[in-house]
Amino acid sequence: MSGQDRRYLRALARAYGGRMDAAAGLCRRIVAEAPSHAGALRLLAIAEFRAGRKDAAAGLMARAAQAAPADHRLHRALGDVLSALERSEEAVAAYATAATLFPRDRRSWTALAALRRRLGQREAAAAAGETALALAPADPRIRNLAALVVRDLALDRMGAGDHAGAVALFRRVTTLAGERADDLANLGTSLQELGRWEEAEAALARAAALTPDAADIRYNLGNARLMLGRWADAVDSYDAAFARDPDRALRRFNRGHALLGLGRLGEAWDDLERYWAAQRTRRPPPLPEWDGSPTAGRVLLWSEHAVGEEILAAGMLDDVRRHCGGIVVECDRRLVAPLQRSFPDIRM
Repeated sequence: MSGQDRRYLRALARAYGGRMDAAAGLCRRIVAEAPSHAGALRLLAIAEFRAGRKDAAAGLMARAAQAAPADHRLHRALGDVLSALERSEEAVAAYATAATLFPRDRRSWTALAALRRRLGQREAAAAAGETALALAPADPRIRNLAALVVRDLALDRMGAGDHAGAVALFRRVTTLAGERADDLANLGTSLQELGRWEEAEAALARAAALTPDAADIRYNLGNARLMLGRWADAVDSYDAAFARDPDRALRRFNRGHALLGLGRLGEAWDDLERYWAAQRTRRPPPLPEWDGSPTAGRVLLWSEHAVGEEILAAGMLDDVRRHCGGIVVECDRRLVAPLQRSFPDIRM
């Protein structure tokens, strides 16, 4: 054993005994004689870091890693110092080197996942998190981190319109972190976008049970039940949503359709009227509203929804024409020609 190694052992003893200044003094003497002594450089870097001299600590730890390039612990320690300095890209490189040198080092993979998440590198963060989790599947901190990075990725997929990918990832999140209302609600939304209404209803029902005060979740649950033809359940969900958020008049359109399905026509028309009254930006210039009574005047029928609804509503034009002096129809320009052929005396 060399003289430097003996002094290094004494320095370690002092460090473990809480005498870091004395340990640092010995390490400085070692480094002066042996500039590539990895152990002394590491211990000196720790002393500098604890003293608040993080830049100096980073330089010393980098020298230690260069002196012992196969020691994954030195590269991981370098990553820790660089991360503390917010030199994130350099820290990522250090952690990646450590993980490459020793692939079973869950600490390197965990640090890599957290840092890549901070940098917004979703795919890479999720891959590192899954690797860390495979090494320590029962560690609650790693499970929580893995859930965070997978949730980020799921939200990205959802925002990009990849709802099939989002569904798979949100299901993965629930296996890692248990059922959370936000995750289940997002899962339900993506399932709705895919037309998987029964699965959406189940996810949203569980989300609603976890959040007694969430109006939006109950409204979306009502939408799923509406699409399943469960009119009464849909109305119950909408009522629960409006009880928590009574000022959302625009949300009453779907409940109106559920009430129509139940034959509760008076309540349905009330809901639809409240919805239409709130659609100020889409209404035509102010005109007297027609209540369906016979009139000698002309009636403007204006477009409310997409072209499919306009086609369905066209079947009522003859009925409307019998009650008024004339009709002017606002419609999608694609329907002008076919409607004029079918109704030549109606202005489009």
